[in-house]
Amino acid sequence: MPLAVLPDRGVIGVGGEDARSFLDGLITSSVAGLESGAARYGALLTPQGKIIVDFIVTADPGGLLLDVPRALAAELARKLGFYKLRARVTVEDLSASLGVAAAWDTPVPDLGTAYADPRLPALGHRIIGERDALTAAADASADDYAARRIGLGVPAGGVDFVYGDTFPHEADMDLLGGVDTGVSFSGPRPFGQGRVTDNLADALPLLDGALFVDDARTIAMVYRLLKDEGIFAGPSSALNVVAAGDLARRLGPGKTVVTVICDGAHRYQGRLFSRKWLESKGLLAHVPDDCTHLVTLP
Repeated sequence: MPLAVLPDRGVIGVGGEDARSFLDGLITSSVAGLESGAARYGALLTPQGKIIVDFIVTADPGGLLLDVPRALAAELARKLGFYKLRARVTVEDLSASLGVAAAWDTPVPDLGTAYADPRLPALGHRIIGERDALTAAADASADDYAARRIGLGVPAGGVDFVYGDTFPHEADMDLLGGVDTGVSFSGPRPFGQGRVTDNLADALPLLDGALFVDDARTIAMVYRLLKDEGIFAGPSSALNVVAAGDLARRLGPGKTVVTVICDGAHRYQGRLFSRKWLESKGLLAHVPDDCTHLVTLP
């Protein structure tokens, strides 16, 4: 069985009680239900929705391991650390001791954490393990693996497409299982787009982190604010209110949390209150039962 060490790959460990929910809110694919030994392909995107770096996420008993380009591992670990806020998460670049190997055709040797390549079954398996042990067991070269990958038409980040200048669909991520259904190409999620806008870019050093709020909770809050508070708020405002509540629960009693009602629903009402639009996005079921009478457009 061919086994090739991939010297250009590194490893990041994401551990802690909130590891799955933390990463699930940042990348293009869901890892919330990822079981030990399984893997998902995903990426972290720029504010404009372009690929910062793509990677494979696998689960082992200690948490999540990211199979990443080694040259970008330290910077990716730093970025992930920025988003931690008060989440119970640890992020560590393990590339100095752990490496990645590719193996095609069975059986897969027991050299560490092995997982089927989630992009394409024909790519075989990948193994995260001690670099020295992987090197000793290798009987093929990285060039052998590259030839197989190219023959199967699977692009490699930084080689076949440019990081920071490529949208996920331009790198076939949607065809390779790297983008979940419902994820926007303009950012990790449709509302708020998981991004920092240019007018706040200079303030990044002042920020402690970021919170993720999914569309279901956002749309529910749009309707709650309208019915309970009489506030005709847009999705960004609703998202802010949900995030403020989440932060308050994290901080505990005795803390004050302030948020901003930054947009109204007027410019979005043709969608937010349209039954057809809500159904098309899978959001109608998340309108609170006592608010369904507010869905007034066809």
